[in-house]
Amino acid sequence: MNIGENIKKIRIEKGLTRTDLAKFLKVSDSTISRYENNKREPSIDTLGLIADFLGVDILDLLGFSVLRKNIDNIGDKVDNIGDKYHDMVFKDLDDNNIKEFFSNIVLDILMLSNLNPNISYNSKDFSSAEVEEIISFIFNAYQLKVNEILERHNKENS
Repeated sequence: MNIGENIKKIRIEKGLTRTDLAKFLKVSDSTISRYENNKREPSIDTLGLIADFLGVDILDLLGFSVLRKNIDNIGDKVDNIGDKYHDMVFKDLDDNNIKEFFSNIVLDILMLSNLNPNISYNSKDFSSAEVEEIISFIFNAYQLKVNEILERHNKENS
């Protein structure tokens, strides 16, 4: 599901109308319709406001709710299991969960950039698609560097 579909699905589940959301955001009903039909992308700030209004995490709107639940489950397991089982629990950690961690970090940085005058940008400068592009870039760079280091280790051990 994409962002617009997620907004619509959650809004309907909460029993809210487009008009309710439009009034909260101080925009027209047609703007909400364009968001929900993916004809217009809300800014990251607007996504934050929508998430607050709907009572969900912004990651739910971005479609990461299932991954977040998996991460939460892993965290709960780590908290409740002794060191003996620590390695076994982290076998559940996969690329999707790692990307989720990066997503959280990027979103936090963008939200905090609004409060810091020393940063030359803020979250309003990026559409949700551009935020996803940043997250993918960071994740891909991470994977590339990890693979590069592992290859170097393999050559050193050969």
